[in-house]
Amino acid sequence: MRSLIVLGLGLVAPFMLAGCGGASIEDVCQRSCECLDNCDTQQAQCEASGKAFEELSDELGCRDSWDAYLSCLDENLTCDNGSVDDSACDVEFSAFQSDCGVDAG
Repeated sequence: MRSLIVLGLGLVAPFMLAGCGGASIEDVCQRSCECLDNCDTQQAQCEASGKAFEELSDELGCRDSWDAYLSCLDENLTCDNGSVDDSACDVEFSAFQSDCGVDAG
């Protein structure tokens, strides 16, 4: 699991597409914290990290890759016995890292 979104993105991986009617970091983080049964602190950390990566992707000109990764998480993030599984988005995460030239995990 990436720290980017799920664990406070440190990623992710932590966020917006919400204004476009798409995925939002808040929704992804909410689902993650409910799965981990730790919404007291995890959701706020996840959202802050996600928003930081969103801003970074804007600065580096790789927002499309970030948006693709976030959309993938929104569609494919699953919870399995208290563990978040974001492995369905490995390709999008790698593209985000490559396109932005960052090590987000």
